[in-house]
Amino acid sequence: MTIAEVKNRVMTIAAHIIFWVLTFLFYVYYFGYNSSDIAYVWGFVGFFMPVTILSTYYVNYYLIPRFLLTKRYLKFTLYAVYTFIITSFFVTISIFLAFIFLANYYVDQMAPLTRSYMFIFIGIFIVIFLATAIRQLQHAYQVQAKNNELQNLMLEADLKLKTQELQYLKSQVHPHFLFNMLNTLYGMALKKDDQSPDTILRLSNLLDYVLYRINQSHVTLGKELEHLYDYIELEKLRIGSLLHLEADTSGADNDFIMAPLLLIPFVENCFKHGGYKEGKLHVCLNVESKADGLHFMIKNSVSAQVEQKGGGIGILNIKRRLELLYADHYDLAIKESDQWFEVNLHLGKMQMKTNTETEKKEL
Repeated sequence: MTIAEVKNRVMTIAAHIIFWVLTFLFYVYYFGYNSSDIAYVWGFVGFFMPVTILSTYYVNYYLIPRFLLTKRYLKFTLYAVYTFIITSFFVTISIFLAFIFLANYYVDQMAPLTRSYMFIFIGIFIVIFLATAIRQLQHAYQVQAKNNELQNLMLEADLKLKTQELQYLKSQVHPHFLFNMLNTLYGMALKKDDQSPDTILRLSNLLDYVLYRINQSHVTLGKELEHLYDYIELEKLRIGSLLHLEADTSGADNDFIMAPLLLIPFVENCFKHGGYKEGKLHVCLNVESKADGLHFMIKNSVSAQVEQKGGGIGILNIKRRLELLYADHYDLAIKESDQWFEVNLHLGKMQMKTNTETEKKEL
């Protein structure tokens, strides 16, 4: 038994002793009404206290927990009747003992209230009701405390699971992104493109961002856009004049705080699965910050020969990360038509702007 358990046990015993001392004093006052024989009253209360104590503990620690709280109402009623009969029997014995040993067989020497079953049972039920109320309040508090503890444990376990899942999703970004970029670099190497060194430099910057920023909880929108444009430049080197890009980020707040690597996968998806119209890949990009958060839109042309995939590993990864990081504070809409594949993403501002000033400086 720990020290805390011993302390709780001692406090419980002390509380019970105090309660019964106060009950004893209440009975002395109650049964001593209109009586000047203090010795008789104290003696009668001494005979009567064991009946009260046994009845109270029986009701509170056996009858109610075993039958009433378990919703066995028929048995509870039956045993309550038995308890009343047995209590009445011992009350009768208490009155008889007081009549013999305290009143010397003279009824007129008995205190007025000790002669009446009605007043005696009123005294008993006052104590039992008070003790029951205290006990049930204590039980309700203990149940609530256990429920809160269990709920906290469940929330903690759920948070750990979500954290582990988020780390797993983040770890998937590395090989997925690297695979796409190595394919781009491989295509340029086959062409013996003179811009390969510049491509490798940009790829190095992107890998630094992917490998290290992904471990941070938040980045600024400016950092995300900076590396998003690095990726687009890499694709420009590969596609060249076949790319028609319309980008507008003039309405973006570079200090907006967001989770890292949420936008690049959508851009990747455009170049990986986009279709060519009139010999060009058309990509439209718009990013702006408003009072209600960040609005991101990107769409690309599609063709009948190339099926756009809105459910690839990268997009599915982002969808799950959004659920874990933003909960109900985001909106993602993906539209597909014969001409365009469009993604609209809204990120709530208040949900993610919980960083301290120190974290913002590090960003």
